[in-house]
Amino acid sequence: MKTLNKLDNTKGIAAVGLAEALLIGVAIFSSGELWRRCLFLLAAIGALFFLFLVFRGTGRRIHNTRLQNREIQKSISDLSDSLEAVETLSKAISANTAAFKGTVRTINNIAGSVSKARAVQAGMQNVIAGLSNAESFAMQVTRSDTAKDLKPATNRAPKNPALASTTSVEETAQRFGKQWQLKKDLILPYSAELDNRDFFKPRFSLLSALKAVVILDPFSWGSLSPEIDARPVTPGNWFEVFEEHQPDIFLCESAWQGMPGDESPWKARIYGSVNFKYENRNELLAILEYCNERGIPTIFWNKEDPTHFIDRVNDFVDTAKRFDYIWTTAGEMIPEYFKVTGKRNAECMPFGVQPRLFNALDREHSDGENQVIFAGSWYKNHSERQEIQGEILDSVLDSGLNLKIYDRYSGRSTEQFGYPAKYADCIQPAVPYEKTADLYRTNQYGISINTVTSSPTMLARRAFEMAATGCTIITNRTRATEHFFGEEIVQLDRPARVVPELLHDRAERRLRVLNRVLKADTYEARLQKALKQIGISVETDTAGVCVLIRLRLLEDVEPSVRYARKLGPVARQIVILVDASVEPHTIQEFYKAASLNGAVAISEKYWQEYGLDPKSVFELPFVFVASEESIRMAKSETIQRALRHVTYSSNPVFAEDLPVWPKTSIKHHGVNCVMKTCDAVYEIEHGFESGVVTVV
Repeated sequence: MKTLNKLDNTKGIAAVGLAEALLIGVAIFSSGELWRRCLFLLAAIGALFFLFLVFRGTGRRIHNTRLQNREIQKSISDLSDSLEAVETLSKAISANTAAFKGTVRTINNIAGSVSKARAVQAGMQNVIAGLSNAESFAMQVTRSDTAKDLKPATNRAPKNPALASTTSVEETAQRFGKQWQLKKDLILPYSAELDNRDFFKPRFSLLSALKAVVILDPFSWGSLSPEIDARPVTPGNWFEVFEEHQPDIFLCESAWQGMPGDESPWKARIYGSVNFKYENRNELLAILEYCNERGIPTIFWNKEDPTHFIDRVNDFVDTAKRFDYIWTTAGEMIPEYFKVTGKRNAECMPFGVQPRLFNALDREHSDGENQVIFAGSWYKNHSERQEIQGEILDSVLDSGLNLKIYDRYSGRSTEQFGYPAKYADCIQPAVPYEKTADLYRTNQYGISINTVTSSPTMLARRAFEMAATGCTIITNRTRATEHFFGEEIVQLDRPARVVPELLHDRAERRLRVLNRVLKADTYEARLQKALKQIGISVETDTAGVCVLIRLRLLEDVEPSVRYARKLGPVARQIVILVDASVEPHTIQEFYKAASLNGAVAISEKYWQEYGLDPKSVFELPFVFVASEESIRMAKSETIQRALRHVTYSSNPVFAEDLPVWPKTSIKHHGVNCVMKTCDAVYEIEHGFESGVVTVV
């Protein structure tokens, strides 16, 4: 067997074959017949043996090959198992790494917060020490002045004692107000980096906490970004921003340039075009693919509807249909989007106003009593707009009013946007967008031109912005102006004609329009409604307040909570602040009474001496501060009106029983004031004093 094993390999078979060939050769050339036959017989036997070796060797090689294949398959299987184990281990390592990074970030945040807290504490101690010295000095001066005043009085008496008493009260209020403002201005800069959100822990999802990555033009960025936790992206940094911010949504508008505006990173990268022979939206499409893989909802806000809906040169519709959801400024285009996309994924989100930029606080009327302003351009390529704009401008001039046109293209040579020569005396230098609020606030009348007249929802931003600043709107009549304002504004029919009668008795109407816009037409309200329509439910920051009631008597707890509940849904949380004058041994009774009535209680004295984490107390961004007397007179509508103004006011807001023009005044903070939670915390820690408020 061993001999056969040696012969059935390649070399053995070759040797047998060679021997067979030699044997046949010898037989052929052999001379003897018998000998030749014997040799041929041996050759035949050799041939059979040769074939046997060939078949045996081939069988052995096939068998060995199969064994090798089995070994290889087993090795591959073992390798696959090893690779799966490695992959599992890699995922575990990645998860641990992410968790470790999160822990590191948390530690860093805690360390940063501790550092900030220490800095704030140190700063406050230094400032309070300085204030104490200043107050000591002031007391000495006051005593000195008082001693002087106690000198023998002359026989002169005030002509009107009542007037003198009133003046004394006003001077006292101003003095307290200035002291409070001084303390606040000195102390608050140490905690300026702490956002209001650092002072409360919401129990429900807030719009301001919604994380979004956005592509917006500068105007829209200034309008929308204050309402959400937004991050702008460029074609070069989008991946890093998404990975770092981990957004809840991706919002892209029909942008012409993107942010930052001076760089125009998204110019000609958002719309499609029949003029392009290549795909110009590669980065945007990559973002959509990224969001689709990670389940991030994508929203396209087309603010160019209905004008550009059929435009295939600047084709925003082709881009919009690639998103999960579509928002349009023209509600009548929703059925058209259904036809284009085959899905019911389109909703309406009109333009609105951002009160932080456009508000009527301390507006002045004296300089612009008979002045009409228009901040905009003259578009020579829009004949219908030219006609409407010319009628309104000419009508204003004919009525004898003073017209000022703040031309966006003034000082620049352009054939497309230049005003006709007859308006040359009215042209003023261009004003930056953020400064237009001052123009509206200091003038009685403003012009808004609407090219789109048949849409019930498409209305220029300018109309809402002028309304929010208390400026009377003069505009051409459209379906949208009828829908949003009715006859509360000056709507001109064609041909447009301004007559003095239209401008009389407008103060009450302007105030009504102001409060109506702040109630329903802010971007906070727009975003909440549009998000709800696509299945994202969030509460606005101004949906309600925490009612903070400062009490001295235990028997006032139950009726105060009862009166607070009568305020309805606006009272989302009720907190009893036990006055610092209450004896420590009775504070526990306040806690028990508050808990039995569905409220919580905190000790003002304990907070001042030991400190409390505001997030363990407050659940809302805004606080309504009241006393046992004022809570009985508090009204839901006045609190809601104050909430509409508190977003832009740097001071607490006090709402009168009847609406008044927003103005800065001095009042006691403990009476019916709505303020940011951070300001309420400041008041608790430093005592409730008279101070500067916004009265509405």
